[in-house]
Amino acid sequence: MANPNITPATGLTKAGINNCDDNVSGVLVFKNGVVVNGSWAFNVAEEATVDSCEIIGSEGSMSFPFFNAPHTIKLKMGAKQQEINFDPLEHVQQPLIEKVVNYFNGEGDNPSPIADAIVLMKIIDAFAGH
Repeated sequence: MANPNITPATGLTKAGINNCDDNVSGVLVFKNGVVVNGSWAFNVAEEATVDSCEIIGSEGSMSFPFFNAPHTIKLKMGAKQQEINFDPLEHVQQPLIEKVVNYFNGEGDNPSPIADAIVLMKIIDAFAGH
């Protein structure tokens, strides 16, 4: 892997419904010891879908959705709990799109260098068992 700070571990199952990786999980271990677990199941019933990211630290945790409502950040520290509601960003991709357009117009740096893409593709391939 091109990035020495990340070590991927993999897991993969297929439900056999189609020819793609429909249930993928993986673990990334960063050089500093941070562990990232991911699970993507594209073969579950609509009512069973969960859109959640949870960050767990030594003093508490936080969770939030990436895409779906309710748009709430949940914070937990010991017995304390707090919820912060937020409106979804209408054009969340716009800043990156503007940087890409500027790059191709010769007006800025490449926001997505090939070295980053190669690392990401190696992670995706490792998660998919390739």
